[in-house]
Formats: sequence, C-alpha cells, structure tokens
Amino acid sequence: MKNIRYLVFILLGLSACSQLEPEQSRNITLCGASPSGLWSLLGTGIDAAIKSSYPNSTITYQTSGGGFANVRGLAEGRCEIALVHDAEAKIANNGQAPFTQSHTNLRTIAVLYNWAPMQLVVSKSFVEEYQVSSLEEIIQK
Repeated sequence: MKNIRYLVFILLGLSACSQLEPEQSRNITLCGASPSGLWSLLGTGIDAAIKSSYPNSTITYQTSGGGFANVRGLAEGRCEIALVHDAEAKIANNGQAPFTQSHTNLRTIAVLYNWAPMQLVVSKSFVEEYQVSSLEEIIQK
C-alpha cells in the first residue's frame, strides 16, 4: 500500500443516487468524524454546496469514528453519504479487516482534498524487533 495516496472521498450509498429537481428538497445524513475537526468543516461546505443547487435541502452531519466507521454507517443505513479516505475505501471494497465482507456498492462522488496529514505510530516492541528509528528505516526494512 506504499503508493496509495490518502485522499478523502465522499462515498454514497446507492439509496442516495436519485436525481433531484432544483425545487425538490432532500435531507441527507453525512457520516463524518469528530464534531469539531476538519471533516466537520467539510460537512458545512457540503451543506452549502447542496443548498446552492437545492435550496430546500439539508445535510445533517453525523459524528463517527472516521472512515472505517463511516463505511459501516452506510451499510447499516445510518447515513446516505460519508467521508472516507481512499485507502479505507479500498480495504472496505476488498472486505479486508476490520470488515468481514466486501462493500462493493460504494461510489465516489467527490475528492475533497489530497493532502491528508498522517501520523505513523508504532509500538515499542516493533521498534525493538526491527531496530528502526526513522520512517526511512521502516521503509527499507
């Protein structure tokens, strides 16, 4: 997975795919992450973008544990659209852990940013076992 870029996608469940006329309204639940983080700001922007074309519509931001939890939220019908990193979407599609089945009915409708910060955390036992002290050494070993 070393070549996977960490993009944030909005994924949508198939139930949210209907076409709306501008005068129609739709109340859509968006699975995000923390209530005060970057993704909540994205939720506000998504709400504004939807309202510019469909003034009577509303995006309701639902907090969650992030991308993996958002795939589950889509599958269980708790939300109609969700924020998910591309690596998480690929894992969900393939049915890899933490998922027990493939989630192949997800669709990307927008890429919101491609500069997702990432913090690498390793355990002390990993560092001791592989004798690493930098990201470069982890990549090499």
